[in-house]
Amino acid sequence: SDPVNLPVGFESFTVNYAFVNFGNAYSSVVDNPDISGINTSARVGQTVKAAGAEIWAGSFLTLGNPINFSTNTVFKVKVWSPKADAVVKLKVENLTNGEIGYEIDAKTTVSGQWEELSFDFSAIDKNQEYQKVVIFFDFGNTGDDATYYFDDIKLVPATIPSSLMVQNFEGDAPEFTVFGNIAPVEIIDNPDASGLNTTARVARMEKSSGSEMWAGSFFETNTPLDLDNFSNIIVKIWAPKSGIVVKLKLENADASVTYEVDVTNTMTNSWEELV
Repeated sequence: SDPVNLPVGFESFTVNYAFVNFGNAYSSVVDNPDISGINTSARVGQTVKAAGAEIWAGSFLTLGNPINFSTNTVFKVKVWSPKADAVVKLKVENLTNGEIGYEIDAKTTVSGQWEELSFDFSAIDKNQEYQKVVIFFDFGNTGDDATYYFDDIKLVPATIPSSLMVQNFEGDAPEFTVFGNIAPVEIIDNPDASGLNTTARVARMEKSSGSEMWAGSFFETNTPLDLDNFSNIIVKIWAPKSGIVVKLKLENADASVTYEVDVTNTMTNSWEELV
């Protein structure tokens, strides 16, 4: 019974992916029939464009909230098509007025494998509200019983920066939670403003004597990390000894999904950057 919101990945068993179909196209959520390449997720959307279906046959999902185009304006969708050069039309519509909408076409370039298509909505009227996402496969051609798959519908910036700041401790300090019997983490003046790090403020962690081998600390971000467009996290650290393991771990809100990476530092008493 949970609402559908962007990004749409079809993995949740609590979200109601209630497709509305028209023109004799039929969409549903199915197991990924081709777990390979850029899409190894378990569940995907499927559209069957029945024989004789209208050239404009398609399906739409109604989102739980209007789409925010203020920052992100490009839709990306992973698609699997049985034919190359098929037009995939993506359209957004107002919740109650179907005349308020905007659509962009893209063409598949391969057949029988996953690819990611981009749809640039930067020219959309941002003064209107859009809450329906409509997808059409092989638009302009009558249906021929072909089956198409799609996944990971997301909205991204038109121009993706080379990096995004997660936290630099220069503004309002995040609230740290410590565990494993270490002292509270503090935000302090940079004790060694040199080399790679000449910023004014840094976080200070003291691994107290006798603390657990797994002792550490975490803070929450205001928004989820953008792991669709960025895959590396860079941290500047200063340590009194080299050869120590620095573990960076990500968790979702209830820690039911986690991922961690270990890096060993190489320098003492100076700033270095770990990736």
